[in-house]
Amino acid sequence: MVRETSSAAWQGNFPLRMRQSKECGPIKKLSAGVQRYCDRGQDSGQTATLMEETLKVSAHYCLLFAATCASTYILVSRVNAQETNFHNAPSSSAQQKNPYAGQQTAIAAGAKLYATNCAACHGATGQGTGNIPAVSQGPTQTAPDGEVFWFLTTGAINNGMPAWSSLSEQKRWQIVAYLKSLKNSGSVGKTSSAASATLHPHG
Repeated sequence: MVRETSSAAWQGNFPLRMRQSKECGPIKKLSAGVQRYCDRGQDSGQTATLMEETLKVSAHYCLLFAATCASTYILVSRVNAQETNFHNAPSSSAQQKNPYAGQQTAIAAGAKLYATNCAACHGATGQGTGNIPAVSQGPTQTAPDGEVFWFLTTGAINNGMPAWSSLSEQKRWQIVAYLKSLKNSGSVGKTSSAASATLHPHG
């Protein structure tokens, strides 16, 4: 009789009225503990408490998973954003301004430096040679001066681009000034062509 009363109470008070093992099926999947209580027909208070604890744990892991996904998305977004910069230059480099931009004396000095150090690979007029990209057009012209300066300084040894940090900062900026002048030049670099005929390139 006691057993019947307990069973009746369990059937009447269990929140979801899951009276049979079949009805408890979805809950069994939450944890082995809930399954044991369903199978044994324990009182609704114990079952409800265990269910509540199980759902709390499930909610905790859901939040943890969501936080992990969000962190991964942010990281991937930052990596993608960085890859859109000129040769993966840091975003801060774009803020650097060329102190010699547009100055004819700096452009002329940069043309001579280009002929000495760059023309052998990128071409006397910046048109590129073989698999070496042109610098008179394309990304070099659309990238901010600061990013070009950063790449000129840092280089990419694995891709055949030496680092020109050995040149003074002034000379590197002068080369950038010259490179940017090529965008508006119909005949790219007479100064560069003349200089390359008399100077031996170093890289």
